Amino acid sequence: MATADEICGTYVLSHWEGKVTPAAATLTIHHCGDVVTVNATVSNDMTGQVKFEPNYLVGQLELSENQRPDQKQAAVEEALMNGFSDGFHAILETNKLLLKNSTTSFVFVQSAKLSDIFGEHAIIAVNNQPPNQEMTMRFVPDGNGGSFVVVNIANSLRGQCQIESGLLRGELASTLVNADDDLAAVENEIRQGLHDGFQIHKNESGILLQSSAGSIQLCQIVSQKDLEGEYVLKSFNGNIVPTTNQPTVVFTPKGDNQVGISIVVANRIRGTAVLEQNILTSEEPLMSTRIVGTTEESNLEGAFNVGFQYGLEAISRGSELTLKNQDCEFVLTRVAAPEVQNTGPTYKGTHCTKCFKTEGNGLLFRIVNENEKKWAFYNDTEDHRMHVQASFGSRSSIEPLNNARMYQDEDGRFIVEVTVNPQTTEMFIHGDVNGFKMTYDAQPI
Repeated sequence: MATADEICGTYVLSHWEGKVTPAAATLTIHHCGDVVTVNATVSNDMTGQVKFEPNYLVGQLELSENQRPDQKQAAVEEALMNGFSDGFHAILETNKLLLKNSTTSFVFVQSAKLSDIFGEHAIIAVNNQPPNQEMTMRFVPDGNGGSFVVVNIANSLRGQCQIESGLLRGELASTLVNADDDLAAVENEIRQGLHDGFQIHKNESGILLQSSAGSIQLCQIVSQKDLEGEYVLKSFNGNIVPTTNQPTVVFTPKGDNQVGISIVVANRIRGTAVLEQNILTSEEPLMSTRIVGTTEESNLEGAFNVGFQYGLEAISRGSELTLKNQDCEFVLTRVAAPEVQNTGPTYKGTHCTKCFKTEGNGLLFRIVNENEKKWAFYNDTEDHRMHVQASFGSRSSIEPLNNARMYQDEDGRFIVEVTVNPQTTEMFIHGDVNGFKMTYDAQPI
């Protein structure tokens, strides 16, 4: 069940009526307190305030007819206008937003959200040129759908901002310190950029703020607190590494800028690194158990050990953490861990959903790993056997895993079932999903 903060962001239309969209479209949802505003753009802009309830959006959009749409664009515009007027069931699944009612359906892919920029960032380039002194920007959620922003250059610029119509907009007030021409120009560019609107782009260095007048490249300043948690490996040097078990990395803050490291591949590897200016460096080799793994696992373990000794730059982008130097690059994704009362799942996912949302801690959890395109279920109860049944759209490309069973119904939908015993994890499916419905049944033992 998505909250207003979770559903807000900028999206790009992927599918309409179960097929690849015939016309490009963007959708921005933002809120200020209880007021939720939708802006959709195909050929023309459609804007309006909507009523948001859990998993439901309804409201009138006003069309600004500045352009003459072609037939396909006009059809998408009309479907969006009518859809919001009638009301959409809204389902946020990982980075995809499904809007559906009895007459139409849309799938939007999220391209940016305000939380992408939360934290403190160093300004490492202005219009592709490095700055001549240290400059920072800090974004902190304001609890009302927007963000406080503080910019430190020669002056301190402070204000609030939010995403409106796909752009990061806001107003800044400034202290009155005399700045040289170069620094004053940067301050003015940021102030004017927020006033007119910045496009938010995620790139290798961090966040790029792009306006009609120029660009500001940000690199998040990573703290021990930012690193804390468990991660699964997404890729090593751009490739997926075949391993027996999921490679994981756990970071634990210690004193004096130190971070504890625990890595599991074939072996368990432990050590301590120092975090200075986004660089993690271990003064001593990491300690490892002595299990003989595959060649790929041994190479990965050796790369971790050597990488931390030489130093790895940490780049944080939302739930994704990149560790890299000139010789190697690890891309990690933060594990979404359910709040369990027992041992917990044996499979690590990047997203986790409670299946029984109003019962206790959720009892049964659906675990999705976007990197591996796999689903699993974990039963956290002690005395209930859970039966799971899912119906997937006919355009899905999936296969059942382990004990899961799959068949097709007369309409071509894929039906997958599995039984999950208490305190166990069952793998479910692998592949690409195009729409789904779930039913759960708890059977006392």
